[in-house]
Amino acid sequence: MDYIEKYRGRFNNYVRSVYAKNMNNSYWTISCSWHAYSFDENYYDSQREKVMNQTIRQALYDFVFKKQRVALEDTSKWPNNAACSK
Repeated sequence: MDYIEKYRGRFNNYVRSVYAKNMNNSYWTISCSWHAYSFDENYYDSQREKVMNQTIRQALYDFVFKKQRVALEDTSKWPNNAACSK
């Protein structure tokens, strides 16, 4: 499992660096690696898969339509992130 956390740590560091370089960037990252490939509606607005109590749909809405800068990162280590590992 250590390799999963190392990968996630490198990925989140990269995301944070891109976010810091441009005030127009936003991000929403979750601990479960498979979420990066889940774009159908069941997962896009799932009430189980949230970061800091926001679904990806809510985060995108805030970024696109409310013009808010979004920085949401799931800090729980996988598989301890309760929303996804149940």
